[in-house]
Amino acid sequence: MIGPAILTALELLFLSSTTLLAVGVGWLFLRRGGLWEALGALALGLLAVWLTSSPADMWHWCVDRLVSSYGASAWHGSVAHNVAVGLLPYVASSLLVWIAAASAAPRAIWTGAAERVVWVWFGVSLASSFAGGHFFGHYFIQPLAPLAVLAAVEIDRRLSTSTRPGRLRAAVATLTLLPALGFFVFNLVFEPISESFGAPAPDFRVPSEWVRTHTEPDERIFVWGNFPPIYVLTDRLPASRFVGFMRGSERSKNVAPETGWDMGPEVWPALEADFAAHPPALVVDTSTANLSDFGFYPMSRFPRLAALVARDYQPIAVVGGVTMYGRTRR
Repeated sequence: MIGPAILTALELLFLSSTTLLAVGVGWLFLRRGGLWEALGALALGLLAVWLTSSPADMWHWCVDRLVSSYGASAWHGSVAHNVAVGLLPYVASSLLVWIAAASAAPRAIWTGAAERVVWVWFGVSLASSFAGGHFFGHYFIQPLAPLAVLAAVEIDRRLSTSTRPGRLRAAVATLTLLPALGFFVFNLVFEPISESFGAPAPDFRVPSEWVRTHTEPDERIFVWGNFPPIYVLTDRLPASRFVGFMRGSERSKNVAPETGWDMGPEVWPALEADFAAHPPALVVDTSTANLSDFGFYPMSRFPRLAALVARDYQPIAVVGGVTMYGRTRR
């Protein structure tokens, strides 16, 4: 049990929505491993947080901000739209494991202890994925692992008892092949960064190349917006811990900035400290090009940010709609 306990502790460091999963796994430890192993898993989690960050900060960012603004704004927003573009395509692309697991569900209460553990794992993973109300596709990686285990057990069980295993194998192969072919064709024409078909629209490659050629490899940059691919494409380190803003929010609908979990009042002093520690060679304003639907959020809408940039930077170029700010003093 020590291996799962360590993994449960470490997963808390990667995604805030896994907190609920950790609670579920802790309950399993308590049921199957006893009180001491449950407490041990909790202690390992707290130790990992204490060694790598601040417990108070973790609570603030992973619980308080998500519950008070980010998650609440999603459930009061376009939930049906989020389900349509997030959950439904994910289920459709992995239909085989959902069907196989669903067919095993009626027997769940009679299964052995090991299989019940997987069902609990799946249940808390699915609840974690739903909790935020955003239904992003990558959230459903969490329940996919237990779902695949349940599906594999059910498919193996049916193959061993079926009078026509060939037909079942053909159905499994078909439901595996069709999504794979669909995604292959889709990815040939889909540009994932700008989420457009064919050439990027707007084309982020031109401003990225300009930034790369107008900065040195050891210089840092700051990108205002929600477009961290610029850091990757330019091979430049970010000047701030904040590599994107209004993440997960419905930016195209001009939702209020305070609903973003990464736009609270505590962000601006931290950003000022980052600028003092690592002054960026360039400030890259993607809002003027509406990259990633950030057109509603110009820097002028945020007084402390605007004052921070105006103090040491001025516009020096507009490339592909993106405004570049160069330092006025060193």
